[in-house]
Amino acid sequence: MVNAVLYVETGKLLEYMHLRQDPKYNEDWDKPAANKFGRFVHGISGRMKGTNTIFFVNKKEVPHKCFKDCKYEKFVCDMCPTKAELNRTRHTVGTINYSDDCSTPKTDILLVKLLFNSVISTKGAKFMMGDKNIYLNIPLLRYEYV
Repeated sequence: MVNAVLYVETGKLLEYMHLRQDPKYNEDWDKPAANKFGRFVHGISGRMKGTNTIFFVNKKEVPHKCFKDCKYEKFVCDMCPTKAELNRTRHTVGTINYSDDCSTPKTDILLVKLLFNSVISTKGAKFMMGDKNIYLNIPLLRYEYV
């Protein structure tokens, strides 16, 4: 199981749906999941502002021409002991089949090549990459459906 949480006292690997169903763990995982959704939708009153990135629609409202491009979604969980919020939940979506440009103009290929070349050329060098709530955040010409 990928992105499952190992609980040492039981020896079980639990995915998001298991964590939500188990009365012993669901309270610990409700808030992180709500926070993640709150950031993507309209926010959570008194806790955080939303980005209006996702909207909920009925399956009947998905245009017929977009139905074949619908993607799967999955919640993945992790425990981060160094963070203020120990339990972390991420919402992942399968590869999007988007024909227009949806690149993020944060850097160019030359900078990436220079960075990788520097790491490869330096003996004993290591490379690490991290992100903090990064997503396209670019207005798309059409909606994507999950």
